[in-house]
Amino acid sequence: MNVKISSRQSFCTYFVIVSLSLGMPNLIIRDLGQDFWQAILVAIVMETMLGFFLYKMGRAYANQTIFQYSEKILGRFLGKLSTSIFSLYLISVAIALTQILMEFFGSMVMPQTPRYVFAILLLLVSTYACSAGLEVIMRLSEIVAPFVLGSFLFIMLFNIGNMEFDNLRPMFQHSLGEVLRGAMLPTAWFGICIIMGVLMAYHNNPKDMYKIKLMGVGLGILTITTSMFFVITVIGVEMGSRQLYSVYILARLVDVGNFIQRMEAFQIVSWTAGSFLILALFHYAGVEGLKHIFPKKSRMFLGISVAIIVFVVSVFVTPTTIDRSTFLKNILGIYGLVVEICGVSLLFIIYIIKQKFKAVKKRSSNEQ
Repeated sequence: MNVKISSRQSFCTYFVIVSLSLGMPNLIIRDLGQDFWQAILVAIVMETMLGFFLYKMGRAYANQTIFQYSEKILGRFLGKLSTSIFSLYLISVAIALTQILMEFFGSMVMPQTPRYVFAILLLLVSTYACSAGLEVIMRLSEIVAPFVLGSFLFIMLFNIGNMEFDNLRPMFQHSLGEVLRGAMLPTAWFGICIIMGVLMAYHNNPKDMYKIKLMGVGLGILTITTSMFFVITVIGVEMGSRQLYSVYILARLVDVGNFIQRMEAFQIVSWTAGSFLILALFHYAGVEGLKHIFPKKSRMFLGISVAIIVFVVSVFVTPTTIDRSTFLKNILGIYGLVVEICGVSLLFIIYIIKQKFKAVKKRSSNEQ
């Protein structure tokens, strides 16, 4: 493969993917309140495990994506089926991202503009980036990541004076079952980093990929956890759970000597740039999977086809906020967890079994 991406680009990409979870903090706070961090811990464990599975398979099948080595592990038919499932999941993430961004821009930034206009603009840029190639998308991550991190740090720094630590009480008020149910959404979101199964094939030093992934995802999780901590201490659990974009509300509260105020524009810019990056990346990954199923179709044709599917589902199939919330919880939540945990784990288990059989067969032939 001629395309190569660096460790810095991979680190920045994983950080942006995890940290820009628009709308997720309020859902976790709504379910668990002050115990939100327990759900994050569960999600970290699952994400670390899935990353290890993908790393081991990626090292065994060098320079191959998850779509390619799925066929070698499972065989032609089951491999194509696995590729279809992973591709559909990646496209579902692109749909969820488009829905979230449409809702954000339509409700918070330009409420008079029809939401489908935002979807068209998003998908035009995404399709262009998809056709331009992975290197272009990954180079963009090096530019976007500092802005995303800077916007979070800026907002947190200038909200320190608004913090009320009494809002963190009481803790440990939810049962293990409630925590595990509340952990479904963050686990599904952090789990979208199974895109490592695509990126690792193009990495210029794949043996470092797992370490880079843990660092990037770790910084992203630290960022989102800190932002949720600030949401609760600054505006409280009740208001934080009702506000769909609670971190955006924190940006509005910034006031430094009546001179630096209402820094939501800075937040909008960083979120927009990061969201374009994530959408383009998952658009590309979905097309990459479809390319293995339909090898005779051009990348441009597949890219436009995916964009049309994303547009139709986002605008017509889920036209209301309630529909989009249901899609996010059921499709990205339940379906995502099944694909991420069961799909990747099952693939890894079969890979291990085949490796064991090969080792036994080799030992037997050597003894003879």
